Amino acid sequence: MKKLSNKGFAASVVLYGASTIIILVLLLILSILSTGEKNVSGMADTIKMEASGVKGTTYQLRNMIVNGGFEDGVYSWKKYMIPIEDSIHGKIDSTNSKSGSKSILIDPNGWQYQRLTGAISTNDKLYFSAHINIKEVNSEGLSIGLTYNSKKEENTSWGVPIEILEGKYYYNTLTTEFSKIGAIGKVGDDMEVFVQLGAGSTADINANVDNIVVINLTKTFGAGNEPNLAWCNANIEYFEGTTSITVYENE
Repeated sequence: MKKLSNKGFAASVVLYGASTIIILVLLLILSILSTGEKNVSGMADTIKMEASGVKGTTYQLRNMIVNGGFEDGVYSWKKYMIPIEDSIHGKIDSTNSKSGSKSILIDPNGWQYQRLTGAISTNDKLYFSAHINIKEVNSEGLSIGLTYNSKKEENTSWGVPIEILEGKYYYNTLTTEFSKIGAIGKVGDDMEVFVQLGAGSTADINANVDNIVVINLTKTFGAGNEPNLAWCNANIEYFEGTTSITVYENE
């Protein structure tokens, strides 16, 4: 067998390394081409951040609300906290929405409920967001956010807001288009938590609600590591089911 010279061996190593880099680049290009525009942008940002030495952690987000955009009509929404079937006090509006083709219209009052799905523990911090468009309002305004059932009675409405750490529960400012609202609340001893939206009998309100999201920040990011309201509002957009988000050390 012919002995390989030092120069020949070095050349082989260089060629092997170059071919490996070319293959990796081609795989990266194919991966980028196979993703959508949003994923391409996200991948590019990730590459830039990692190339600059900034480390990131990817978290799996789960929307605890089903049909938060009302695209499936009344599915999963109730008139009362403990009802028999899906039904609504308001109506599904197919003419005014933030995204998709539908939203719920509260006019002139009425209440809607949905119990959160997924694990909840005492002291968990929950993030709530929605898009609202208030066209008419008198007195009380729109009540929207996270509540617990103070009286476990069927076909009754006894929702009491959980402790609000940031944000608010009542809204009475007129809007010309959909605007995003958000709040962070802390779960107490009652871990049966609902999204509640509506208005009292004297509110005489005309308001649309769309794109409701609820994230258990404590279960997602860990106790003591929950992001604040400003970060959540800026980084968590509406989605159904699950999605992922990468948080970098300098954020």
